[in-house]
Amino acid sequence: MVWHIYRAEIITPIRGRQRGDISYAMAVEKGEETVIPEEPVLLTLCENNDDALVADFYWPGTGAEFVVTPALIQVAQLAAASSDKDQSQFVMCD
Repeated sequence: MVWHIYRAEIITPIRGRQRGDISYAMAVEKGEETVIPEEPVLLTLCENNDDALVADFYWPGTGAEFVVTPALIQVAQLAAASSDKDQSQFVMCD
């Protein structure tokens, strides 16, 4: 496995630290190509606590990227609004 580091702009923050630009890491198999969509996407990212990995966040894997639609943004916003604001552990991020 190798890490790919990406930079992204947050257009519509849903939950967590809300900043304009972030970096995130994605683990991929060596030689595997990744496709980064040109259009905005909804991403679930996990906070990076590994000092060896130079990125703010990491992508937890398949099922953490969604096509942007008004309905999905609304679902994400409603879920975030009703979630525990003090939660720091997430199943996807283990």
